[in-house]
Amino acid sequence: DDVPFEDNADYATDAVLVGTYRGLKIGICTQGDPYSHQAEWLDKCLSTGCDIIVAACRTKGYTKLNVEETARKGGYGIIWVSTFCHESKEEKSASPEMYEGVNLNQFMAETLKSLIDNFISGRLS
Repeated sequence: DDVPFEDNADYATDAVLVGTYRGLKIGICTQGDPYSHQAEWLDKCLSTGCDIIVAACRTKGYTKLNVEETARKGGYGIIWVSTFCHESKEEKSASPEMYEGVNLNQFMAETLKSLIDNFISGRLS
């Protein structure tokens, strides 16, 4: 049976979550900014024996190196994905928010779940 994800409620906007999905232990680390809890949370995923880790990071610098080091230590492969952003004609800043309350973060969550499902089924390895 799947085990509910254990939530780290100490942080209002980011969290490290560890739980079981389809028989595998999965860790999710949402902090990917420099000087954040990212390295500590990745270590928690390693120490709890996660089979799959989903982690936010930047495209270069320490947070990318943290992910690469975690993959090396744990024998993981890496699949790099990028966020979904919308840039309107009126505003030149990218955001997951779109018109009429549509938020692209939901589509990203569905994409990540699909990647995990395909990995578990053996289509990605």
